[in-house]
Amino acid sequence: MKLLPEDIRLVSGHHGKEKGFDLIGNWNQLPAYADMMKATVDIVREELAAGKTQQDMEAAGIFNDYEQYADSYVSTNGWINYVVDALTVPRETRDDICKPVYEVWKRDGAVAAVKHYQQLLKTQEDQYDFNHYMLMGIGSKLYANNHYDDAVTFFAGSTETYPESEFGYYTHYLAAMSLRKLDRTEEAIGQARESVRLNKDFETATALLEELIGASEKG
Repeated sequence: MKLLPEDIRLVSGHHGKEKGFDLIGNWNQLPAYADMMKATVDIVREELAAGKTQQDMEAAGIFNDYEQYADSYVSTNGWINYVVDALTVPRETRDDICKPVYEVWKRDGAVAAVKHYQQLLKTQEDQYDFNHYMLMGIGSKLYANNHYDDAVTFFAGSTETYPESEFGYYTHYLAAMSLRKLDRTEEAIGQARESVRLNKDFETATALLEELIGASEKG
């Protein structure tokens, strides 16, 4: 807020077409958003100091007053998870997991890279910065750089490694997008269906599923 001029236009990168991609914001929206971030972090810090777990906080609905900020990308419980993680996990003592995974991917391919991640998770969990969206994140970078086959492998590895991840719906959506690029329409439909099943409010996946079914029927 101190760096940006007040006539700045802010372009969000995390909203789907149904919201008018890309969403344009302005400087005047920032103070309230900054207040929300400070307030929610303070709430979680107080709850942790009182001995509450993340599950306790979710059950108590500690962010109910901030529901208007929740969206298909980050739910209120998802934000609780982020804040708890940030306040409790000593990331500065952990190595970047992307580096060894990247090296294996470059040398031996995506399948070997995912297996390497899983092996390190089993044997060196305290050394690296593992989290339940890391494989999905790597896959999304591969997708963005047109490595669609490898992206599909990482998304599959993500769902296998973290079957209960709150971002499972998004992982399946990205897998569907990658498979569509590869003209593997029926597989893409299956992934899109799973995304919708996991998050019925994720309208972007619903729209993709309808598009894929339409394309399949025409083909």
